[in-house]
Amino acid sequence: MNRRVPVLSLCAAFAVAACSPDNVAAPVKRVAAPNLLAEAGSAPRHIVLMAAGAVPTDFTARVEALGGTVRSVNGAAGVAVVSGLSAAAATQLAASGVGNVQPDFQVSLENAIAPVRA
Repeated sequence: MNRRVPVLSLCAAFAVAACSPDNVAAPVKRVAAPNLLAEAGSAPRHIVLMAAGAVPTDFTARVEALGGTVRSVNGAAGVAVVSGLSAAAATQLAASGVGNVQPDFQVSLENAIAPVRA
């Protein structure tokens, strides 16, 4: 009689396991790579990371002398956004000791992401 209890328990466990769904993980959706593109017809933008961490007092004058416009400045972070500079002018601005000048680019997703409900 003692042998029946473990056998019946084992059979019940197998029956419960057989009734469970086969999918234990949600299927993974592949996401396409981001589409990196620049806006057509807009002036090129550059991000400037100041060398000393502070914006020089003559920064706006330097940018305007090279044909650009300062769009925004964050003095606490030592970062500025500049538009209208050519690649040569951006190189010249970086060589003047202002800091690191990199071209800005816009990232957009090919497919809109649906909102997630919690």
